[in-house]
Amino acid sequence: MRVASFHNELRLEEQEDINDFVHNVERTNRDDQTEYLYELELAQPLPIFDLSKTLVSKLLPTTTHTRLCLVMHNFLNSFLVLLFRVSLLCFGCLLFVPVKIILPGVPFMVAVIVLPPVIFVTFFSLDILVLLASHYEFWFITVLNTLNWVGLGVIFGDIRAISCVGLWLSSQSVVLIDSNFRTFPTAVKSIIISGPFLMLLVVCCSYNLVADANYPAIKIGKLTVQTRQIVIFASSTLSLFVVKKAYTKNHRLRIRLRDRENDPDSAQGLHTIPCVGLHARLRLSHRGVKKSIGQTQFGKSTMRNLLVLTPRSTTPAINTTSTVQKLKLAPHDPLFVDARSVMLPGKLLTWMEAPYAQSFVYVAGVMGLSATAISWMLIVYHHDRTSSIDIERCVAVIAAMCSLAFMLVAFSLAQRDLLRLVVWNFDVLFSTFQGSALAVCMLDLLNWQASASLAVFAWWLWFHCLLVLDALTPSLTRQLNIRKHFGLAAIVVILGVTVGCALELINADDDGVFTSRLLWSVHLSGADFDLHTSTLAVQRTITIVGWFPRLLVELATGSPDQLLFIHRQVEYFSPYATFSDPSSGAVESIYTE
Repeated sequence: MRVASFHNELRLEEQEDINDFVHNVERTNRDDQTEYLYELELAQPLPIFDLSKTLVSKLLPTTTHTRLCLVMHNFLNSFLVLLFRVSLLCFGCLLFVPVKIILPGVPFMVAVIVLPPVIFVTFFSLDILVLLASHYEFWFITVLNTLNWVGLGVIFGDIRAISCVGLWLSSQSVVLIDSNFRTFPTAVKSIIISGPFLMLLVVCCSYNLVADANYPAIKIGKLTVQTRQIVIFASSTLSLFVVKKAYTKNHRLRIRLRDRENDPDSAQGLHTIPCVGLHARLRLSHRGVKKSIGQTQFGKSTMRNLLVLTPRSTTPAINTTSTVQKLKLAPHDPLFVDARSVMLPGKLLTWMEAPYAQSFVYVAGVMGLSATAISWMLIVYHHDRTSSIDIERCVAVIAAMCSLAFMLVAFSLAQRDLLRLVVWNFDVLFSTFQGSALAVCMLDLLNWQASASLAVFAWWLWFHCLLVLDALTPSLTRQLNIRKHFGLAAIVVILGVTVGCALELINADDDGVFTSRLLWSVHLSGADFDLHTSTLAVQRTITIVGWFPRLLVELATGSPDQLLFIHRQVEYFSPYATFSDPSSGAVESIYTE
């Protein structure tokens, strides 16, 4: 009996040892797999703000303010919405009807155009306006908007120019829509039709359809720019941002309405304001340093297993009566990325672990970027020297080949899920269009010469290298110091080349490096509209020089793990009913508390 008991105990100990060994192996494999996982998380905490702070609440006593809100709900809001629709007809009259016919009614039209946006803006949240003002896109659109309506005022050249103040404010309310928690359902409908009206303005200026218009030419150095070209450029660019914001806002409102129907008792329905200007900055966090995520077998279904284990982000409890609120992430599924899931996996990852491979990629990048800068200096400032032609060709070949080699490796090592997010990002698509359009203009301006074309190609490659930085995981970017050594240097070279080309186009002589040609000519109503490649190139350079400094600041001062383009959508809860909500009268008591 004792011998049998001894053998049983021995077997149990052996079985426990085997189980411990298997468990340790599984845990080691799991830890090895987790080592390559990254999670998208907030780069900074989301801000807190007070919705009770509006311009009208600062100017009026509390009692008067409460009465005004009730009047807005009962009568004035519907009247202003009707007035806004009438203002669209007035804008059409200002464009197409001769001044001598509508002169007596111009003051009324101006009042109709100016009054609705002036009143609506006074109810915008001041705290959210401050948050919007800290975003680069806000100032970029504001400058474009100002340029557009000042240009139209110059084209009008008479009393109609006063209406441009109201038109500017109406367009500006599009970029301020996140601060509009009182009339945002009406505002969404208005910005949906703002895009077509901006395109109508582009057509009217292109084909000289504006009645009694004045189109003075502006001399910038030796380049002549027509006023309507400024309006066409600004309106067409603005329309892209307006359509983007209108689509995003409308799409997210539809999702919110659907969620409210599925869960009527939820506080996520009518008064949750989805933001399209504000967003949450993200960074890639190493998943391996966190707490173990359980008995998950990692393999081809890694992402699916992680999403099952990690529930969809839930919204914390919301105080439905407090005016002090906090931005929160919109409902989303957590995103985990595997650093090994790159565009060209396999031997390339093993090859990149070797020191000589990293040195090769680093040297290729340094040579490509340096040769690109030197090549453009030779093109712009030494084009008239015959002795530099051979050097220019040699440097251009080095720039193109080394830049292509570096870009191919970077693209091959881009993480698939992150690259998918980058490709469908509006900022990336907008930047790609601007950079590609400028590259085509430069090729045409340089007469498609071989060495110049290679320099343009190298510049275009580095332009797009910046756009895929978010698709590279921190483990790779830290090894090669891509963000600081290449990203920051690349943006300096891109902006330097762009500014240099713009100055050369503006101050070019007849025998300059660039040769402009006529792309499009319109002869209508006794007026001519000519579009040259030089003008189109200057417009693209202005856009890039205005759009890309944000990347320069973020690459120079930001965290290396913080993403440049990928971000999360945010929203906030408003305890106030909208002016179109039939129950808003009961909610106004919050003001008097």
